[in-house]
Amino acid sequence: MLLSRILDHAEHHPNRIAIGSDGREINYAEFAKTLLKIRARIIEALPPAPGIALLNCGSLANQWFLNIALRSLGITTAIMRDYVTADKLAQLPGTMFVCTSQDVAAAVRRRWPDMPILAITKASVDAATGDDPQSISGETRFGDNIEFTSGSTGDPKILIRSGAAVEAFWTRTAAEFHINQNSVFHLQNLAAFTAVGGKLPLTCWAMGGSAIFDHRTDWLLHLFDLPINRLFAPPALIKVLASRTFPNPPAGLQIYCGGGFLAGGLVTDLRKRLPSKVFLNYGGTEFGVRLQNEIETSDDAVWLRPTPNNDLRLVDDTGQPARDGEEAMIQVKRHSCDPIPLFEDKHGGPAVAIGEFFSTNDLGIRRADGRIRLVGRAGETLNVGGQKRSLGVLEQRARDILGVESLCLLVRQADNGEDYLTVAVEGDQTIDKAAVNTFLKDLGAKFYRTEFRRFFTFPREASGMQKVDRRQLQRLIEQPK
Repeated sequence: MLLSRILDHAEHHPNRIAIGSDGREINYAEFAKTLLKIRARIIEALPPAPGIALLNCGSLANQWFLNIALRSLGITTAIMRDYVTADKLAQLPGTMFVCTSQDVAAAVRRRWPDMPILAITKASVDAATGDDPQSISGETRFGDNIEFTSGSTGDPKILIRSGAAVEAFWTRTAAEFHINQNSVFHLQNLAAFTAVGGKLPLTCWAMGGSAIFDHRTDWLLHLFDLPINRLFAPPALIKVLASRTFPNPPAGLQIYCGGGFLAGGLVTDLRKRLPSKVFLNYGGTEFGVRLQNEIETSDDAVWLRPTPNNDLRLVDDTGQPARDGEEAMIQVKRHSCDPIPLFEDKHGGPAVAIGEFFSTNDLGIRRADGRIRLVGRAGETLNVGGQKRSLGVLEQRARDILGVESLCLLVRQADNGEDYLTVAVEGDQTIDKAAVNTFLKDLGAKFYRTEFRRFFTFPREASGMQKVDRRQLQRLIEQPK
């Protein structure tokens, strides 16, 4: 399926860049040739009744070479995220380990002595003859892929995405990120086991575009070595980009930020330094983008437009449609190309029939013109004066009052048993004394006392969205000053 498309691109546009990897350019002709050689080598080494291929490679480019070659044989793939999740997958029938290094293979053999291991080294691939492109022309097989959430619940979900439904998946992703054969999408080192890291490269290659990866520590200096026109940037990277000056930036750059939260002022600063269109998306591993804006005003950074379909709704505690202005649960409709939990999912997840709605555990407010504001996770609340209040709403109000871009609110208990509020501020943002007094009257009055703590940078979760690791931040605050 995808391999057939890549072979077609190689025939008609052999010199078009398919992959940029740490400064190296790989065109479609080389991409297709290498995939065919890796595929042939895998066929030689496959154990009987292969099931899931657990991949561990040194670079994102190598991960994708193996991923595509294996899935073209109908094999389910999973990029190794960590040993905890890998141990779960290792228990499933037919799981094998695939890597590009004999040293890695030896280490894995010590951990899982009974697991079949394929070491697809460069030397073995170079020696392979490679399949005849004509023999697999029109191939429709494509294996499933296992993805992981960012772990914001504390226990990463393991989800499986159907290989049979990827045509619809690519079509939707291409519309969400405006991808076509002319797209050159820079993805830095975005993990391939995440939703965005997994879908954007595949969609670029399905459409005949280019995917750029870069692991180098100085990758920002090389950001525009290739004529990129797409960039995925989590909020933390947007902040970095807005603080730098870039000589000769490309024309027509589109920057996509996921997660649904991005300060409008930050985007204004970014566009002064880096002329671009900035899009804010709300989506997730379990579903595609449902809300999106090109940010042109501060309002666009807060109130997002639903995508033009009926796939999203807001409901109250009883499951009835919520009224405008009412904080409510966001639900989205499940499609055949959306992943489902591989194991029992204690956090909810989209374990519902195709066409039915499932709860995202996110809260939102809709206004009269149909735009929706995200206000935080349903499980993230603060006890304010005996009432549970949405953390997202309170933190946004705190940011507005104090005039800062990045902060976290945490409630702790004093020695006398009373609750007190900690306002953690990131970076060297200055806060006016009058703003502090307004904040203390507005929110701080509900607590025994309020303290302000400043951190050079917040600890963040190891995911594409770079969410603040609130548990780690709590531990840092609790350390003696």
